[in-house]
Amino acid sequence: MIRTRSAQRILSRTRFSLGFLAVGSAAAMMMCSGCVHYVNWPPVEGQTSFANPNINGVDDIITVSMGWVVSRFPPAGYDGEVALNLPEQMSPTMQEHVAMQASDRTVVLTPEHSHLPIYHFKSVRTNGTRAEVEVLRPVLEAGPASTGEPLYQGYTLYLRGSFHDWRVDRWREWSVGTLTTPPLAFVEMPEG
Repeated sequence: MIRTRSAQRILSRTRFSLGFLAVGSAAAMMMCSGCVHYVNWPPVEGQTSFANPNINGVDDIITVSMGWVVSRFPPAGYDGEVALNLPEQMSPTMQEHVAMQASDRTVVLTPEHSHLPIYHFKSVRTNGTRAEVEVLRPVLEAGPASTGEPLYQGYTLYLRGSFHDWRVDRWREWSVGTLTTPPLAFVEMPEG
């Protein structure tokens, strides 16, 4: 038992400091555990957000977005695999994970898959528990453009959620050819 007042004060202050630290740490973990960092990909000049599609949680946003568009807007008259054109900065392992999780018909864009219908991931912007994603789908039923290339229709998806629980809240459909198609980013998968 502590008998002096100064020892009791020190113990009381220590308990208060430890309690405050524990409560503050718990609150910080709860606030951050469901959030994804501020991410803009591709990078937006002058903004201080992250521009890395490999950040934890961003892959889930991309997976849900690509799966949502592929399942709702499959290529007309086509029942096979489709390739995903994902950010070239995204690691091959992460791209493989996204393709495997998005749909049972999605594969990573490799030179061997360049003949498949291609869905393009264009951009992502996250803000904590909200995200905005642009995706383009091939419109095979419209035939090719005058250049011989496929025509694409863009979608802006607005998502809500947290790390592993994202869902499309609403979306905007763009006219065919309105959004520019990003360049193809072929993936070289590691062997083994």
